[in-house]
Amino acid sequence: MRATLRNCARRRKVGTLKTVLIVDDEAPIRNLLALALRRQGIPTLQAADGVEALRQYKAHQGEIGLVILDVRMPRMDGPETMAALRTLNPGVACCLMTGHAGDYVAVELADLGVEAIFLKPFDFTDLLATARRILAGKPGDVPQHTL
Repeated sequence: MRATLRNCARRRKVGTLKTVLIVDDEAPIRNLLALALRRQGIPTLQAADGVEALRQYKAHQGEIGLVILDVRMPRMDGPETMAALRTLNPGVACCLMTGHAGDYVAVELADLGVEAIFLKPFDFTDLLATARRILAGKPGDVPQHTL
């Protein structure tokens, strides 16, 4: 009986965790991040570009606590996607990741109101710590791992 109650409590606790939406046009990066976060008990959703991210966000807005966006993607880049997401929810928490910022200047990216910026390849423990802080609703300084 006790084991059953523990299992139910564990399932309920996992069910209340907010989801991270990972948006990157490179499937191996999305899959790796999703796997790593799920192994840490954090549920994930994935999108291959900004258009798909908006669809996912509209469908799962109540579940999503953080969106991690690649800066450079086809159809709709990370900053454009973040702006569109903020029309749906001005308080949406977003992190950016990039291997190359393209036309964007690092300071411009930081001024967008992101939670963090990660340079690929980045240390997953930094991303995990930032994700946990955001999902727990704890404010903090914006770590800018690319700057």
